[in-house]
Amino acid sequence: LRGVRVAYDVLCRMAKDVAALADMEAELHHNPYDYDKHLAYIAKVKEVEDPFKLRVAREAFSKAFPLTEALWLEWIRDELGNATSNGDIEFVGSLYERAFEDYLCPNAWLEYVEFKKQLLASSEDPEPLREVFEKAVAAIGQHASLAPLLWSSYRMYEELLLETLQGQEPQDADAVQAAAARIVGLFHRQLHIPHVGMDEARQEYDLWCGARPALIAGRPSTRTRRRRAACRPRRHRSCWTASRTWRTAPAARSMLSRMPSLTSTSHSSVSTATPCVCSCCTSAPSMQMRCARSYGWHTSIIWS
Repeated sequence: LRGVRVAYDVLCRMAKDVAALADMEAELHHNPYDYDKHLAYIAKVKEVEDPFKLRVAREAFSKAFPLTEALWLEWIRDELGNATSNGDIEFVGSLYERAFEDYLCPNAWLEYVEFKKQLLASSEDPEPLREVFEKAVAAIGQHASLAPLLWSSYRMYEELLLETLQGQEPQDADAVQAAAARIVGLFHRQLHIPHVGMDEARQEYDLWCGARPALIAGRPSTRTRRRRAACRPRRHRSCWTASRTWRTAPAARSMLSRMPSLTSTSHSSVSTATPCVCSCCTSAPSMQMRCARSYGWHTSIIWS
């Protein structure tokens, strides 16, 4: 009798669920743009555990509204759990692509990269997966908090390729050098973008380069990099003529008076119509000139 009672309760619960689903389907058929009703219907179908009906419900929902990242990820994870064939895997890949069309989905991009890494793990050609990484970088490479995870995954893949090349006999020196240069390039691309954890990324870059000096022999020294950075143009600054600066900037006047190569020349030989063309702005080797920097702007002095 106890077993009969349990079976009866199950049948009653199933009948109620079927009736509730029928009512929701009728309401959605009458008003397919009821967002909350779609959510309630999908939740009810998940309780019934009918994968086919759940997919149909989500397809109808996606036709009526753009789905959020959380809804897409929930759908994708459910489909992955029920995937049993190559067709199901291809359908999951199409769901990722549809999710990217609705909203910017950084977490979905990260999962998509891992999904593709598993699919292409047996491939000997690294270019298809690199294309996936580049698409992800173009989409979320500037995300403040999640971009470092993507860059790190990208570098780990390239480091795995580098280790594979180093383990080959005979070793292709050019291929190894190109792989190392590709990893260094990824570090540079990441460090050019402000994001959370930049200090850790820089420390990782220094450690990586320091542990492989033979692979990055062409990398400039720290002193050289600093000198190059100091010589870059200072944008959004005014380039003043020397005669105007001489009259209006005491700090520049005192600086120029302490320069031994300039004290012996008369101030009357200063050109008042020539803008600053120092090495920080443009290259003008034919014009003998001196440049003194003060307070972030440039002072050009053209000597006759």
